[in-house]
Amino acid sequence: MAKETLKKIPGFSQGVRDNSSIRMVKMMQPICPYSQFEVDVTPEGRLVPRRDPSPERQNCQKEGPGWWDNCVERGHDPYFRTRVWYAKKDIFETDPETGEQVKTDERVIRHEEKKPNVAQVAAHMRVNSARGPRLAYANKGFRMLAEFGYADVCQYRNCQHKVKVKSSYGLYCSKKHAALCAADGIGMPITQIPGRFDEGRETQIAVKRQRELQEAAAIAQVTDI
Repeated sequence: MAKETLKKIPGFSQGVRDNSSIRMVKMMQPICPYSQFEVDVTPEGRLVPRRDPSPERQNCQKEGPGWWDNCVERGHDPYFRTRVWYAKKDIFETDPETGEQVKTDERVIRHEEKKPNVAQVAAHMRVNSARGPRLAYANKGFRMLAEFGYADVCQYRNCQHKVKVKSSYGLYCSKKHAALCAADGIGMPITQIPGRFDEGRETQIAVKRQRELQEAAAIAQVTDI
């Protein structure tokens, strides 16, 4: 049987800093779409608050624990969000005499884009005694990416690159991210990247840091996938 090809979550890595290492598991977060402020567009192109009292559009999050199951049953799709935006579009017609394109009207076009609600949950002893992902799954309705057909991404803070290595401290895109999170997990200090006060010592600091990362990677048993 052929192995299922998992989808890649839309998004990108930002704010990834070597001196801010902590293991963060990326998960699907439930958010009732009707808990958000919604607007409608009038024929004149004005945006007005949506007023719809129908029971089908109630905010499920007001129901308390387990609301996410009811939200799914109602077809609200809480694990995905729909980004909506409006843009003006010029309408042109061909002038029968000159053959040139002439603007004849202007319309407001509604655009939609559906994306998963991805959040990162700390998996470290400093935060909920490393029980963050388990508690989020059981008590807040968070779910794993694979349950929605998405491939896991790097568990380094703010990183969403493809997983390439595994370790006893999680899954990562590189041996460096795996080593940094392992060192953070076991309380092993890592020499910081040289700054402006380290002029002339850059090489020594880089060598020391690399040795420490190699030691952390060995302890975490980092291997390629």
